[in-house]
Amino acid sequence: SILPSHATERVTKYEITQNPRTSQGISITPIEGYPVYSIISYKYAGLDAETGDPQGYDRDGNISKDYAGLLYPENWEELNYIGSGRPTWFGGLRNTVSYGSLSLSFNISYKFGYFFQRNTVNYPALFSNYSLHEDYTKRWRKTGDERLTTVPSIDYTSNTSRANFYADSDALIEKADHIRLQDISLSYSFNNTFLKRLKMSTLQLYAFANNIGLLWKATKTSLDPDFPKGGHPNPFTIAFGIKAGF
Repeated sequence: SILPSHATERVTKYEITQNPRTSQGISITPIEGYPVYSIISYKYAGLDAETGDPQGYDRDGNISKDYAGLLYPENWEELNYIGSGRPTWFGGLRNTVSYGSLSLSFNISYKFGYFFQRNTVNYPALFSNYSLHEDYTKRWRKTGDERLTTVPSIDYTSNTSRANFYADSDALIEKADHIRLQDISLSYSFNNTFLKRLKMSTLQLYAFANNIGLLWKATKTSLDPDFPKGGHPNPFTIAFGIKAGF
């Protein structure tokens, strides 16, 4: 059986005036005209070929490194609305295949139509508390690297505005669409002839595996779209059992 669901939401009215700001889509962002969980980012304009500094677009549409100005836009048009931070299409496919006494059941779940913002290296945090991220190895180092990476050059001045602009820019947005093999169940039911010898009504052996893993994901990163900020993913589990009736 296929179980499709579609859900969208949009804020139609909000009485409190909101200053233009970014949103990572992981908390409620009540902005009129946008989904409740929106992803809104700074407009990234690539890396400076000479220095590896991240660049954005100012309110006039020009490429800029004025991070103090880029971090405080005057209107929403200066920001880039990406989409919903929650899936707009989701559901699953459950199917059971039987052959004789054997029965195989599996559940495939899917989530489409949403995005996430991934983490990256933060140089001020690196220098203050040794907080490292794998993007450090992908940083800009020489002219030409800007064609291969979006990660800024190392910044020994610990410019927090520079770091914050890049961290909330659309360079770090990924599509979260994915398909997951949620669980598999395999069972064997003994036939009536055998059950009569044991004076039993039912006897079944089964194995059940849950949280098996991703079958496909839109992002090319190693991240699990259900846990893009880290944390503890649901563990893979497997269980064996016997069902008996007398």
